[in-house]
Amino acid sequence: MKLKTTKLDTFLDEALRKILREQDTSSISIKLEDLKHSQDPDSDFLPDQLEKGIKVEMEHTDNPQIAKAIAKAHLKENPRYYDFLEKMESQMKEER
Repeated sequence: MKLKTTKLDTFLDEALRKILREQDTSSISIKLEDLKHSQDPDSDFLPDQLEKGIKVEMEHTDNPQIAKAIAKAHLKENPRYYDFLEKMESQMKEER
């Protein structure tokens, strides 16, 4: 199953690549405010989904604020994004 790449995915990929190129996290030039929806209040999101999202995104960064911003961006696309992701990953494991 091929997933459709959205503009948001492309933006996040570029932002993450920029972050990962930096060795010293104190010198990261990207600002959280630059990440779409990072400033949206937590109350705009389902609490269980935001919590799941932060845990998932922490696999890609050691910065919880960045993980939260990425999770919020995904949750704006689909309020149950992380339930969907969990189901999809489970199906992939079953197909192996």
